[in-house]
Amino acid sequence: MNQLSEVAASLMEHCSADGCVCPRGDKWQELWKMLPEDLTKVGRERTPPMPLILAAIECKPWEKRMRVKDHIAWADAQGIIGQVNSFLRGLSFEEWEREPSNCIKDNFYDHFSFQGCIVDDDVEGMKRYLSEGIDPNDDYAEYSNGDALACAVEAEAINAVAYLLTIDIELDRASACRIAANRRIDILELLLDAGVVPDADALCLASKAQAVELLLRADAPINDLCSWGWSALHNAIAEGRTEIVELLLRSGANPNVTSKDGETPLMFATSGGDVAIVELLLKCGADPAQK
Repeated sequence: MNQLSEVAASLMEHCSADGCVCPRGDKWQELWKMLPEDLTKVGRERTPPMPLILAAIECKPWEKRMRVKDHIAWADAQGIIGQVNSFLRGLSFEEWEREPSNCIKDNFYDHFSFQGCIVDDDVEGMKRYLSEGIDPNDDYAEYSNGDALACAVEAEAINAVAYLLTIDIELDRASACRIAANRRIDILELLLDAGVVPDADALCLASKAQAVELLLRADAPINDLCSWGWSALHNAIAEGRTEIVELLLRSGANPNVTSKDGETPLMFATSGGDVAIVELLLKCGADPAQK
């Protein structure tokens, strides 16, 4: 994106002050109609993105705020920022959609919501949003199934993870650990070093032997059933991960543990036709007579 002019930067600040989110329906549509095509682009990219005003569109306030900023940036790039500046500054209080008075004032990090800062691993941006009252415990469902920490782990934003682990706010560390178990080892180590206690789900989700070793050293429950009713041993067998099966058995996994449906690891291995794992389980004490 091109460097914004001072007029555009100031206008973005104006449009996010005092709880402003976006112009109300007809006024936003009027703004959009002012924006010319970008003749340097082709196809849909020639036209600015639509206002988020249709009844079928369910958008969060920050998404609407960011779309307004997109429109301001578009006007700036097309040389009509003066016209748009006059229009937006001329709107009355009633012609703006607003949030409560404790909404964030994102006038400095013009092109990032708090979530965008997380995904971009922008810790300074995150700090500014937090200082303005944004709640890191909100559900950032668009990017992850959880709060800011889960979002940072999902995005593999290691600096964001490290920072969130230091702030004095209760975040869902268990969910973050489950996500990290199947991602970067260094992020998983950060969480475990911070005292996160891994559960059976995290151990089941770990796809690499190194991650399994880390989780076991952090006292992950090796024989507990996860939320879908399998032990880590069941899960490793179902995915054909022989190396992890061997590691779990060496580390004390019960070869006769039953799933919520009463199935043993040996049943899993035989139904999958994995002879090597069947032999390994029998060698480690799996009971072929167990029903």
